[in-house]
Amino acid sequence: MSLIFDYFELISALADQGKPFIPVVTGATGINGNAMVSYLSHFPQQVPLIIALSTSTKSITESDWCDCPHVRHLALDLLNEDDVSEKIEAHKNLFMQATHLFHTAYVEKLSADEMIQKNMTMLKNIVEGLEKVTKLDHIALIDGTLHLGIYEEGGGGSELISDLMSKLGDKYYGSHLGPHKTPYREEDPRPDIDLFYYNQEDYLKARHKLAGWTYSILR
Repeated sequence: MSLIFDYFELISALADQGKPFIPVVTGATGINGNAMVSYLSHFPQQVPLIIALSTSTKSITESDWCDCPHVRHLALDLLNEDDVSEKIEAHKNLFMQATHLFHTAYVEKLSADEMIQKNMTMLKNIVEGLEKVTKLDHIALIDGTLHLGIYEEGGGGSELISDLMSKLGDKYYGSHLGPHKTPYREEDPRPDIDLFYYNQEDYLKARHKLAGWTYSILR
C-alpha cells in the first residue's frame, strides 16, 4: 500500500483557515512519491503548487501528474549536499513557499550500514536545506514497510513544517525476522537490529525541538 492516510481533511481545514498548503515531495517518480503527487494534484484549489523532486527526469512522462500545470518538477541529487543547497538557492522563490515536506526518497544498498548512511544523508540534506529558506510546518516521512522488520541483511526509500507524518511499515517491529506476535502495538520495543528507519525517527525526534515543526509517525 503506497498511501494509507487521507490528507483531504487536513488540506481542507488549512484552506478554510486561509493557510497555504504547498508540499515538497521527494522521490516523486518512485511508487510512494508518484502516488503522493498524483493524490495531491487532484486538489488544485487547496494545493495550488506541488514541488516534485527526483534524481532524474527520465520517468516524468510516465507519471500520473506529468501534465498537471500546478506541479513543478526539479531534478536534484539528495545524496549530494552541495547539489541540494545549490538547487534550493537557485529556486529560492519557489522553495520559500513550501509548507510541507513528504519525504518518500529511498535507496537500497547491500548492507544495513550503507542503508543507514545513504538514507540518513538524503533526509538530512532536504530537511536542513529547506530550513534555510522556509519555516516548515509539517514533514511526512513515507518509507514503506521496512521499519517493522521486513528488511533482510544483504537484500535488495513557509510557514507550515510543524507536523511530521512518518509511514514506516511493519519492519519497525521486526516482522522480517520471523514469527512475531500480532497485532503490533505502538509501544512494542524495537528489535535489536540496525535499521535506517530508527535513525530517521531519532533524527526527527531530536531535530524538531530545535526547528519548530512537530512530527507524527504512521506505521
